[in-house]
Amino acid sequence: MKPLGTFVFLIVILFILLIIATYFPDGGIDINHDFSLHFINPDDIFNTTEPRKADISKIIKVSKILQNTAIHDTDHFRANAETIKSVKNDTSEGLQKIEYIQFPNNDHSLLFSFFRNLDGLKDTARLIRVLHFGDSQIECDRITSYIRYRLQKEFGGGGPGLLPAFQPYGENYSIVQSDSGTWLRHTSFGHADTVHCKRYGLMAAVSKYIVTDSVSENNTVSASISFKKSYLTYRNARNYNQCQLLMGYNKLPVTIEFYTDDILLKKETIPVWNNFKILKWKFPLNTEKVELKFKGKESPEIYGLTLDKSKGVAVDNIAMRGSSGLEFTKINKELLASELNQLNIKLIILQYGGNVAPSQLEDYTFYGNSLYRQIRFLKSILPKVPVILIGISDMSVREGDEYVSYTNITRIRDAMKDAAFRTGSAYWDLFEAMGGINSMPEWVHAEPPLATSDYVHFTQLGTKVVAEMFFNVLYDEYREYKGTIKSKK
Repeated sequence: MKPLGTFVFLIVILFILLIIATYFPDGGIDINHDFSLHFINPDDIFNTTEPRKADISKIIKVSKILQNTAIHDTDHFRANAETIKSVKNDTSEGLQKIEYIQFPNNDHSLLFSFFRNLDGLKDTARLIRVLHFGDSQIECDRITSYIRYRLQKEFGGGGPGLLPAFQPYGENYSIVQSDSGTWLRHTSFGHADTVHCKRYGLMAAVSKYIVTDSVSENNTVSASISFKKSYLTYRNARNYNQCQLLMGYNKLPVTIEFYTDDILLKKETIPVWNNFKILKWKFPLNTEKVELKFKGKESPEIYGLTLDKSKGVAVDNIAMRGSSGLEFTKINKELLASELNQLNIKLIILQYGGNVAPSQLEDYTFYGNSLYRQIRFLKSILPKVPVILIGISDMSVREGDEYVSYTNITRIRDAMKDAAFRTGSAYWDLFEAMGGINSMPEWVHAEPPLATSDYVHFTQLGTKVVAEMFFNVLYDEYREYKGTIKSKK
């Protein structure tokens, strides 16, 4: 082929390749589950700008302090608390700002009712509760356990708080839980199950042990739930002397035996009960094992159990895998109100948004409006209880050889913040607290890692960092409240 012909041939081939590159889908073409076909984009050829990297140097400093803090050594923690505080207040160039809690109309008094309940709590016999609802980011007591630890160290209390009848997501970091018998769990989130009258309860779930058709008239079915203290968790989580069983709507009598360290403490037969009921048992703080045994021809509905110290702050972890926080209105309001009002709730924390990101839409007004209705629903039951909405974290998607933030993160964040403010709730921007745009890759590649290789979820150390940041800004608000009260005297 002559040189001119070769040149023309190459030009034609390049032109064809350019057309293919221009119209080839950005996300590639999926061949099968494990393989997809990608083609270089013209923008990748002519645009040499690297994605902006977030500066998380201050977060790295805090993570190393937390990594070296033994959870059993409270004196060690106190010593490092001052170091964390100094890092938090460091305003040297290159360190990102602290992301404080935001309030509608800058009204910081929205949290004052909660702070008033904290004041003097160690010197009283009161038990108050904080509910932490969230998606898979808080599964297995992640994030919540550290917030609980910090609150209970400051204001008293103990125990892991509210627990399901059986653990659906693996081991809980704060308790060793097991069960016998065959249990079924129905939820209002994820692949929701239809439950009569929507009686899902506070944990958006209801559990029952299975009774088969083979049970004869004279036979009963047995099942049990047991808890042992975990020595891999914070000391305060092992410090509890009270158990509450949240149950109800048993169509036939059921016998419940309560054991401590394999010794029967109390036996109760609950008659037919067409309402919500709380059973409570107290026992010594040094009890290692707590067990409930159920015997009956039909299971009652079980909405959860609590293990608490009888006074102080209880902080409950309520994880809802796959949820976007839009399932509360699917719960029977009468049942939910009975639970919430009897458990002395003083603060609600909601943490969602991550499950909305893959939708990749241009407008999230619909999500903001839906979230607004959910918060309004909770506030209609507990109008005097403040709500803090923790917004979406940074999440990354792969573009070429780089992981970059989902382009819709800020739109979701803004919709969530708007929903919080319209309901008179506070908002904490986790996205900005992490470092903002493209911060997730820095969390993943930190040493040790603060987030996992899915570029969505935090590692165990990462959850401690998130919880430490949140607790610090919450406690800053408490100190401001104390200053306001002092100045009025």
